[in-house]
Amino acid sequence: MNINTKIIVFCNRWIELFSNKNTLFYQLTDDRSFADDCFSFGWEMDCGKSFFQKHLCENFDEALHCIEQENNLDLLGSLLFSHWRYFNHWAYSGAEILEHRGWFVAVLKRIKAIISEK
Repeated sequence: MNINTKIIVFCNRWIELFSNKNTLFYQLTDDRSFADDCFSFGWEMDCGKSFFQKHLCENFDEALHCIEQENNLDLLGSLLFSHWRYFNHWAYSGAEILEHRGWFVAVLKRIKAIISEK
């Protein structure tokens, strides 16, 4: 399976999980395969800094307004990975990720769209 196909499979899996209102927060934050896959795709945890600098954003919520303008798969993947890592590691409670389901779905869909455009 080539890398683009692997990324599409990853996106489909996580879109389904984030979209399902019955998915529990720990199913989103504690599944180590999310990080393993992101690392295998070459995506980095840079706290979103690369994306923020390029689009003059200050946070992940602002970044959401710029994702449709971004065509760099690695930049979006690193943004996604960094935001997930926040809830996995640094957030007061991983349950906070449930309030950001739409954010993750939007970024995952944009990543899929970029691959489909190729």
